[in-house]
Amino acid sequence: FFLINATCPLATMTLKRKSAPGGGAASGGDEKRKKSQDGSKNSSEKSSASGSEKKRPFTKREAKAHKEIPHNHKEQKDLKEKRQKQRNPNFDVVKQSKILWEKLRGRSCTSAQRKEYVTELLEILEGKLTDVILQHDSVRVVQCCMQYGTVEQRDSIVTELLPQIIKLSMSTYGKHMVPKMLMYGTKEHKAKIIECFSGHVCKLIKHRIAAPVLAVAYADYANASQRAMLLREFYGPQFSVLKLAETAKSLSEILEAKPEKKESILKHMKQALIPLLEKGLCAHHIVHRALLDFLTHSAQDGQDVAEVVDAVKELLVEMLHTKDGAAVTARCIWIADAKTRKVIVKSFKDYVLKICQDEEGYLALLALFDCVDDTVLVTKQILGPIKKDLETITGNKYGIKVLLYLLATRSTKYFMPDLIKRLEGGDGNTHSKKDTAQRRLELRGALFPHLGKFARQHVGSLVCHGPGTQLVFEILCALHADDTMLDAFDLLLEAVAATVQPGSITQSPGAASNSIDSTLLGSAAGSFLAQRVLGHAEFGRQFAVMLHQQLKAHHTWQDLVANVRACFVLVDMCKGAFEGVSDSLKTELRKAKLPLEESDSNPGMKRLTQVLAVSSAKKTPKKAKGKPSK
Repeated sequence: FFLINATCPLATMTLKRKSAPGGGAASGGDEKRKKSQDGSKNSSEKSSASGSEKKRPFTKREAKAHKEIPHNHKEQKDLKEKRQKQRNPNFDVVKQSKILWEKLRGRSCTSAQRKEYVTELLEILEGKLTDVILQHDSVRVVQCCMQYGTVEQRDSIVTELLPQIIKLSMSTYGKHMVPKMLMYGTKEHKAKIIECFSGHVCKLIKHRIAAPVLAVAYADYANASQRAMLLREFYGPQFSVLKLAETAKSLSEILEAKPEKKESILKHMKQALIPLLEKGLCAHHIVHRALLDFLTHSAQDGQDVAEVVDAVKELLVEMLHTKDGAAVTARCIWIADAKTRKVIVKSFKDYVLKICQDEEGYLALLALFDCVDDTVLVTKQILGPIKKDLETITGNKYGIKVLLYLLATRSTKYFMPDLIKRLEGGDGNTHSKKDTAQRRLELRGALFPHLGKFARQHVGSLVCHGPGTQLVFEILCALHADDTMLDAFDLLLEAVAATVQPGSITQSPGAASNSIDSTLLGSAAGSFLAQRVLGHAEFGRQFAVMLHQQLKAHHTWQDLVANVRACFVLVDMCKGAFEGVSDSLKTELRKAKLPLEESDSNPGMKRLTQVLAVSSAKKTPKKAKGKPSK
């Protein structure tokens, strides 16, 4: 109708709408259809293009790689070996040496075979050690030769590798060879190797790989003069390069001979140490020694010392494992002001248990107890972890020394004069204002309640060893001296006396639970504690009364006298002026049928019979001298 009557206005309008671009559903469908056709055409063109790319011929490089693709295990192994030969010209030498090395390191290899294998290996590797030593597998071969070789063979290895010591120390795999050379080399070899480090100390100590090698050489193999030689590089180039003062073994001797060099030496030491501390490189002995020398000879109130202490204050906990590191920590605590001391104390908090048990580290805690005025901070950060783990600390001889220092400060009974002298170096420092006696009293007060209760609960394990008995005795003395702790003192004294009961102490799995050996009097440390408490002027009689009651209740006098250590405790009880105890005990011992015939083999019984004989002689009335009456 519309096509026939094209002249109709409505038909004309409809045709225009259908033919207009972007108008109507039919127009949109045509466009979508056209787009899909174009897309399929493009995709077909792309696929045809990609197909043409895949079909193109290989280049020379691609063809070579295609030919090298292994088709089985043998081809794969051959290809790998071929590539290794291309990368490593010494591949065949290393392969042959590794076969011999497997035989050399076997347990079934005899000394004669080892000698033969080492000789053959060194013939194969002659002139090539400096090349193969840098590889992860062949360096093990050379180490094995160094271990099992003769003196002449070791000398040949050291001679060939000596010019490459610095390079080896900085190598990922070669670094393992230097300690082996130091371990198995002769005295002359060690001296030559250590001398190679001279002039390179400051460079190597900053190197991640070489620093541990240098530290091992310094700490484990160098003597005093060699250590001084390595340390001279911190003093300045005139000492490391020009080698001035070669005969001096310490900085003190150098400054004594050349006092005009003191300022320049300390300045150079500061310039060398500050970068190391800023990078946290302070774990090695040589750095600890250099720091100690600097702090010892610098002015304690100087700006240079303040800068070094500020740089090292948070790193001290990493230095406590060495003697010099512990001394550096103590000096930093003495020099530091209250603010810096607070930082140092807080840095110790997570490591208190380890520091207490360290052979050198516990010295830092003793210095801290002497100087830090903020006892509340010390109680929270240091004594808090100690109180939580008293069982572990009292099981370690150095941990017990920390507790003994709080109870008997600087007592020569428990601390060597040399240690006391070292701690006296911090007396009178400018930043400690509180009275020393008051500081100690506050620290003891914070520890007493926990320590007394712990000792009472674990007295059976404490009296088994010497340091534990020392701790128990000092706790008794401290509790008795405090009027507010007398109840705790009585309870602890009763607990100590109760350890004479059979089975209260088990020293070894094989000890009988009903014998004297399983009591306080059966061990050397326990019997010594009993004699020590009996000899105390103030509470010796109180302990004698308790001990007498326990002995009568749980033992026979025959069993006690048969034990040497128990005999000596009975001797002290008889000789002591203990009212109501000594006389009663002597009477009971005389009435008992003692095996006196064994006194020759038992020195304790021999001494006990002498005491009883003397006391009975005093009681026997003397006969009057003169002529008999008619």
